[in-house]
Amino acid sequence: MNISIVVPVYNSEKSLMELNERLIGVLEGESYEIIFVDDASHDASREVIEALSRGNPQIRYIFFDRNYGQQAAIFAGLKKSRGERVITLDDDLQHLPEDIPMILEALEDCEGIFAFPEIKPHKGYRRLGSFMTHHLFNGLFKKDKALRISSYRGIKRSLVDRMIREEAAFVYISALMIQHSDSLKTIYHRQNQRKHGESNYNFRKLLSLYMKIIIYYGPWKGMRSNQPLYRIQREN
Repeated sequence: MNISIVVPVYNSEKSLMELNERLIGVLEGESYEIIFVDDASHDASREVIEALSRGNPQIRYIFFDRNYGQQAAIFAGLKKSRGERVITLDDDLQHLPEDIPMILEALEDCEGIFAFPEIKPHKGYRRLGSFMTHHLFNGLFKKDKALRISSYRGIKRSLVDRMIREEAAFVYISALMIQHSDSLKTIYHRQNQRKHGESNYNFRKLLSLYMKIIIYYGPWKGMRSNQPLYRIQREN
């Protein structure tokens, strides 16, 4: 298996058909799999995913028994993946599938790529969130200040295999990449406006996320939960 695509899904019934079609177009001629991880959507996302997978063994899925969050969904997809190179991208069509070849090319001389948007088409609190994440990671991990993190990623199998050993009650994928590799780069890509619906993040959720990053990747071990990261209801 050459390429695995991991897509965390939450309430994205309107974008999944187009996303899948564009991914297949980009991956034509490759040995690939597309893994959709549904984080207990309330809409018809699961029905769409099941329809896409019928008769197509390259389309795989994981359905959680309840909502665990985007990071847990990506981690589950990484554990299921078999490709020598893994791409993670969002389900809302803001990450252009057509940029995957650029990410794969950049991945040839490193272990991990963050594809960071040239212009962030987000609300003010999301731009503030990116600023906070950048400086939080600088403080916690002493990362290269030129390294900008993003949920649009390319990861080599060698790094994925090290990352998925670290299962805990909370994971942050970009933090795992930084913890387990010094061979990471940022490239810049175009980013679309969201086509359907609203972002699932708000300021309160972002603040909660940053608190978890500090607890689980800082020195406060006594505050960490021992709950499972996720439970799978069904998968193919």
